[in-house]
Formats: sequence, structure tokens, C-alpha cells
Amino acid sequence: MNLNNNSRRSFLANAAILTAGFAIASPAQLLANTTATENIKQNWASFWQMQQGILWQQNIQLKDDAVAKLAKGQSYTTGEVVYFEEANLMARPLWIYWGEKKSTPDDVILTFFSNKETPEKLFRINRFELDGLLQLAKQQNQANLVMLLKQDTINRLNRSEKQSQLFVRTKVNTNKRVTVEASLA
Repeated sequence: MNLNNNSRRSFLANAAILTAGFAIASPAQLLANTTATENIKQNWASFWQMQQGILWQQNIQLKDDAVAKLAKGQSYTTGEVVYFEEANLMARPLWIYWGEKKSTPDDVILTFFSNKETPEKLFRINRFELDGLLQLAKQQNQANLVMLLKQDTINRLNRSEKQSQLFVRTKVNTNKRVTVEASLA
């Protein structure tokens, strides 16, 4: 019974927060036209280059059944696969377009896959986590953040750690400016 009450309270609190957010503006308006979206492809290219990623030249089918659910109701395209040799991972961006303009993506979801004979999806990050990782890469250029993400995912799956080692906080100010702060535990 206590779990049911907590779930109900949590649901009502989340509904109240979302309703208040919609009263200010729609999610598309809050997150569209920020400086991050203008350079979202450049941010991804900067990050994978800083982390010694290389474009995957071989033809590979990365099966991801959730793509249609992730971009439901939006236009989207999949980007080029990037290979991170040290972590032995591949990443593929899903560029999402909210409006009519198809030249600049408004959002991205990066899916990381294992580099096996049949690649498996390991984890995803969104554009805010990408911005946070890019900040960390610029501050701590010696750290292999892709390897950290992989190890972090493995630790959480094995339940050896309950909490992630990467903390990304996103704040939306009243003037619709989005700021991202990232840190490592």
C-alpha cells in the first residue's frame, strides 16, 4: 500500500511539474533555438574527434527497434556510425527535426553499440548529456569519457554501483536559455 501511495504521489508531482512547464511554453519552444541546437552536429563531431573516434567505413546494420518510438511524431534521420577503438564501441546518432526546417537538427539521441559480430545496444545519451560530455572533454582532455560511460553502464547493469559516475544537470531559465553543467563523481 505504501508503494502505491508513493507512486501516486510521484505521478501527481510529475504531472504538476509538467503542467507548470507547459503553462510557460511547450517543450519544443523551450528547447528549440538554443545555442546547443545550432551546433549540435558540430558538438557531436568535436566530441568523437576528441575521444579518438573514427568514422566507420564498413557497411553495418545496427538493429535498434526503439528508433521509431524515440522520434515518434517527428522527422528523423540516422547519422554515420563512429567507432571508438579503445572502448570497442560504435555510436550512431539519431538526428531529430521538430519543425519544418530539415537542414539543422533540433535534437539528437546517440546510441552506443558493442562491437561484436551481432552488435547489441548498450546505452543511449541525449543532447544534454552530449553537451555535458563535451564540457568534460574540454576540461579533462586526458580522460576517455566513452570508456567511462561503458564502464559506468556495466557497473549499473551488474548492480555493483547504484548511481552513475557522470552527473549532468540541465537548467532552463525563464528567458528560455538552457545551461548544462557536468561533473564526474
